[in-house]
Order: sequence, then C-alpha cells, then structure tokens
Amino acid sequence: MGIAPTEGKVYYKDKPSPYLHSLLRLVTILYLYIRLNHIL
Repeated sequence: MGIAPTEGKVYYKDKPSPYLHSLLRLVTILYLYIRLNHIL
C-alpha cells in the first residue's frame, strides 16, 4: 500500500484515492466513537 504513519498523520507514497481516504477517516471516527462509549 505504501502507507507510512508519521507524527499521527498518514502519508501516502502513491496518490491517495478520495474513496480510500474517506473510508479511512470513517473507520477512524467509528473506532474513536466506540472507544469513547466503552470508556464512558
């Protein structure tokens, strides 16, 4: 895939597709939402 996480950000060596970027953002938001609900 060519993904290198640095300083909490994800940089793509290849050109990132908008679909993949939005999907990754959605998964991250869902993960954080579930984690917060689990803590509370």
